[in-house]
Amino acid sequence: MDAVLSIAAKHGLRVIEDAAHAIGTRHRGRLIGSFGDLTVFSFHPNKNMTSIEGGAIATGDEKAARLVEQYRFHGIKRTAEGEVDVMFPGRRAI
Repeated sequence: MDAVLSIAAKHGLRVIEDAAHAIGTRHRGRLIGSFGDLTVFSFHPNKNMTSIEGGAIATGDEKAARLVEQYRFHGIKRTAEGEVDVMFPGRRAI
């Protein structure tokens, strides 16, 4: 993680941390899942924590969280009035 974070910082890159098999583990005293700009967890049956299927994405970046939420629903967003608005078709990079 130290090398990945260093390279990312040097080049202005974001880190997406894969913590699928690492819930509850630590690296140098720090919880796995707390390093990346976005961290993904899997709850597939072959993982160490399962809900039979599914996953989660964690981030401290409010803008990224809003985009991930939109991707979750394929670019569709509901307005406060309950109307549907398509923010973008298909998919695009964060």
